[in-house]
Amino acid sequence: MTDTLYDQDFVVWTERQASALRDAAREGSNLPLDWANLAEEIEDMGKEQRNKVRSLAFQILVHILKLGCSPASEPKLGWAGELDGFRRQLHRRLEDSPKLRSEMHDTVRREFPAAVRDVKRSFERYGEGDGLAKLLAWQGRGISPAEVLDEDLFPDPDEPGFSPRGTSPGSTDG
Repeated sequence: MTDTLYDQDFVVWTERQASALRDAAREGSNLPLDWANLAEEIEDMGKEQRNKVRSLAFQILVHILKLGCSPASEPKLGWAGELDGFRRQLHRRLEDSPKLRSEMHDTVRREFPAAVRDVKRSFERYGEGDGLAKLLAWQGRGISPAEVLDEDLFPDPDEPGFSPRGTSPGSTDG
C-alpha cells in the first residue's frame, strides 16, 4: 500500500487540493461543480486542523502554568490528567499533519501570552494570589515547544521549570 499525501500530511494535502480546484475553475472545466466553494471547503478543513493544534497548545500551556504555579493542591491531579490527554491529542494531530509540527514554535509563542492572562484571571477569581509571583517567573522564563510536546516533563512546583515525570510531588514513580 502506497501512502498518499493525504495520509502523510493532511494539511498540505488540503492546501494543494484547494489550489488545484482553483486552477481547474480558472481553466474553465465543464464539470458542473461549484469550484470556488469546493476549494474553500477543502481549505477550511486544513485551517480547522491548524486551529485545533493551536487550541490544544493553549490548553497545554494553561495546564502547565496552573500546575507549576497554583498554591491549590486539590485540583492538581485532575489538571495533570488533562495535561496528559491534551498532549496525546496534540501528538495525534501532528502525526496527521507534520507541517503543523514545523509551526509549533510560532504557535506556542502566539498562545503563551493568552495562557498567562487566563491563568492570572483564574488565580484572581479563586483568590490564589500566592500563585501570581510564580506565574510572573514562568512568564519571564517562557515555555518551549519541546516542553509543550514532551509527555515525560511535568511542571516543577518549586521553580519555573520542569522535572521528569515521576519526580514531582503528587506523581508516582513507575
